[in-house]
Amino acid sequence: MPVKVTRDPELPLLMATLTGEVVVEDIVEIFRRSEELMTPEDDELFRITYVGDAHTTFPEMFKAIQNATLKSGASILDQRIHTIFVGSSTWITFARNAMLQRGLEIPAFENMAMAMEYIHWRLDEATMRKQASKAQ
Repeated sequence: MPVKVTRDPELPLLMATLTGEVVVEDIVEIFRRSEELMTPEDDELFRITYVGDAHTTFPEMFKAIQNATLKSGASILDQRIHTIFVGSSTWITFARNAMLQRGLEIPAFENMAMAMEYIHWRLDEATMRKQASKAQ
């Protein structure tokens, strides 16, 4: 199975990596493993899905997108998870456009450094909002 999902020990971050030929079951496995790695204290997590070494067929991609929007735990619809794509494959563009049609905007970056910079920016922004609300 070309799926690996790990949790960062320092940040509220899950790292999902897809390699090789990807089928719809691999997407479901990302959601299942993500849910296993989450704790009851997790109210907000980022999940980077790296697809730089992955490929798939159009029918599998279409089924994967359909499964991504199921209301199962840790799917793209899970309000606790902010999904981020990393890679430059054409299926990232297709998946992002399909999600956008469903009202879901998913950031995508060409490399991990850019994705991590985005996550740190979002975490800093959240910290500043919390401090501002405490000051009021």
